Amino acid sequence: QGVLDVPAWNAQVRLKLNTIVNYIYYDSLANPNQYTTALPVLELSLLKDVTLGKFHWDNQLTYQVTGNSYVLPLPDLALRSNLYYKNKLFNVLWVQLGIDTYFNTSYYTPAYMPATGRFYSQNERALGNYPLAHLYGNFQLKRMRFFLMYYHVNKDLLPPYHFSALHYGANPRFFKIGVSWNFYD
Repeated sequence: QGVLDVPAWNAQVRLKLNTIVNYIYYDSLANPNQYTTALPVLELSLLKDVTLGKFHWDNQLTYQVTGNSYVLPLPDLALRSNLYYKNKLFNVLWVQLGIDTYFNTSYYTPAYMPATGRFYSQNERALGNYPLAHLYGNFQLKRMRFFLMYYHVNKDLLPPYHFSALHYGANPRFFKIGVSWNFYD
């Protein structure tokens, strides 16, 4: 693994090479199998953060290659982009409002076997090429933090064929609320 950090540009380049030995996976019949030869995985990531006053744009683009895409399927490209506004109001309330977006190229995502609760390899249909966006707000007032999230805000803007696994549609649009309160030790 290696990291090239360029603080002047607020950017990073990461290169990772992993070798997995005796990898256990589930084949297309959902039976356990062992891949006995070495399985190389190469990952190259570019991270770039842009800040203009109180506006932030954090990005990560990852290119990844696996030695056997049937045994360990991975998308070629994966992108995460987070655009947000962050400010402290009235000297006590931290506010962060933004949109978080994920995207990956199509690949043969593992299918799911509900009887065993396991994911297994499949070559029936490639999934992906669909952005997933969430609107959110994070707030912190002293020791209390709370958030609001509108999940999958782009659901009706693109074709409605987004699946998280083979034959399993992605979650529809929904609204989340959360609270966290840290007490003194």
